Parts: sequence; structure tokens; C-alpha cells
Amino acid sequence: AGVGRTGTYIAIDAMIDKINQEKKVDVYNFVLQMRRERHLMVQTIKQYVFIYRSLLEYYIYGNTRIEATMFQSIYSNLRKNKQALLISEYNKLSLLPIEHVFHHDAHLPDNIDKNRCSQIVPYDHNRVCLSSILGHPYINASFIEGYSNEYSFIITQDPLPEIWRMFIEHDCNCIVQLHTIIESSPKCAIYYPNGIDTTMKTSSTSLLKLIGKEIIQEKFIIRQFCLADTRETLSKIIYHYEYLLPISTNDEYENGQCCIPSTLTHSLFDFIGYINKQSNISNQTRYITVHCGNGGPSCSIFCMSVILLDQLKNEHTIDIFQCVRAIQRQ
Repeated sequence: AGVGRTGTYIAIDAMIDKINQEKKVDVYNFVLQMRRERHLMVQTIKQYVFIYRSLLEYYIYGNTRIEATMFQSIYSNLRKNKQALLISEYNKLSLLPIEHVFHHDAHLPDNIDKNRCSQIVPYDHNRVCLSSILGHPYINASFIEGYSNEYSFIITQDPLPEIWRMFIEHDCNCIVQLHTIIESSPKCAIYYPNGIDTTMKTSSTSLLKLIGKEIIQEKFIIRQFCLADTRETLSKIIYHYEYLLPISTNDEYENGQCCIPSTLTHSLFDFIGYINKQSNISNQTRYITVHCGNGGPSCSIFCMSVILLDQLKNEHTIDIFQCVRAIQRQ
């Protein structure tokens, strides 16, 4: 109708100009003036609150978007004095807590044992739900938005037995593994066959088969599986990408300086590039399912890297701060 979201955008844009020029805002009178000129500009209380929330974020955080041509110099400046400015920017993330997000479902008595870490659980509003017909509907997994909704992610912890129910029910055919599965571990289910042309039963009605040889690169392994429904003649290809290096560690900083080697970031970007290339060739991706030990930092870093690389490619800018905020909301 050109009133709700349009009015919200106009109000935010105008008030940001007012902040920059006059160091104050007047949302009420600005919206009132818009409504004199067009009926129902800013249509709901939710949109009105969103204006204030956005302006508060802008006032606290400022403009965090960085032009690609300026990124290297700005990043170098942030790292000076034992990364004081970088640490200060990171600490700003907690100044404005994420509101209206809950995780009641994850802490229900029937679901507690399905979480590897009690602190890393899905929010209720975007958690992945399973069908209750074939079993319990809860799994520790969250839907995560991608750049421009070109595709989305599912972030989850290292697999427990119900993982294939999620892959089947939500048509997941691209899997990224960020944590090596140890066969002797009692916590982690071996969720795929590891021999050529060997099969594995993933449910009462489906079989998974490894197709051909694994493609082994220096830093990652690529596998293809065929998932077949034994009740019908239907089958689908599952692409599995295993990254061999740890993305997130406990010793990333020493004496205030980042210890992550450049070889790690380069190999991660190569890994992402390979996945994107294969996804474009096969046109197979609905969700990229990403898993690591507890479904926490490593998965988040991977997803943000994909999103930020897409932003850099399409906009020639990068906004790490707001990307982190967006992931934290999910």
C-alpha cells in the first residue's frame, strides 16, 4: 500500500539526518506530518517501535558499514594498541541486548537431553521443527537467513540420531561439517556411510549410500550420497563438505593480538568458494546445513563468512558488526 514499511523507511532516514545535523530526533511530529500528506504512514505500533529501536542502534553504534576500498586501512587501525578499538567495538554488541527472543522449547523436560550444551539452544521463533508423526518434534537446530534470501542456512550441533529426519523433512541436500566425527565418541552419531557403495539405514523407510570416492583436498573432503526412499523409487543427491581445520579455538588471542593464521582464513574462503561453485552448478541448495560440536561459534563464523563475502561481492561494502547482530538475533 506504500504506507507501512515505506513510511517506516522514510522516518528512519529522515531522523538519521536529524541526528547527524541537530543531535536530536522527533519521531512523533515527523510521522504526524507524513500522515497529513498520506494516510496511515507508519501503519502499526510494531513499525513505530522499530523506528525508535533502529535510531537507538544508530545512536549507540553509528554507521558500521565499511567500503571495500577502505577495509584494509580501517582494520589495521582497529588492531593498533593491542586491538583496543576492535575490542571496544566488540563490547558494544552487549550494550543493546537482543529483545523478544525466547528458548522455552529447548528447556522443556523432554528436550533437555537433546542439547549438547545447555547454553547453546535454538530460539523458539526460528527453531527447526520435526514432524511428530515419526518421533519427537524437537531438534537443536535453527534457521538462519542468508544474504538477500538467496538461500538460507540451518545451524545445528554435531548430529544426534534424529539428524536425518531433519535432512529428509526439510529437504536438506547440502551439508557442511565443521567438526571431525570420532567413531568411538558416545555422544556423536555416525550419520553417513564411510565406504564406497556402502549403505546406511537412516530411518525405517530410507537408505543412504556413498557414491564413488571421496574427493580429498588439502583442507577439506567432499562426498556425495544418494538418499533413497525404500517405499518408492524416489532418490536425491546429498552433497557433504567436511572442513578439516578448526575454525574457532580457545587460544585465538595472545598478548592482545590475534593468533589465527592467514592460511586458515584463506583455506576457509577457498572452501566457501568451492561450495558456492558446486551449488551454482548443481542448483541443488535449499538450505546449507552447517554443524559443529555444539552448534555455536564455528557454525556462526562460517555462516557470517558466506554472508559477508556475498555482501562484498554485491555491494562492495562490508558490515561485520551488523552481520554479527543479525546472527545473534537468530
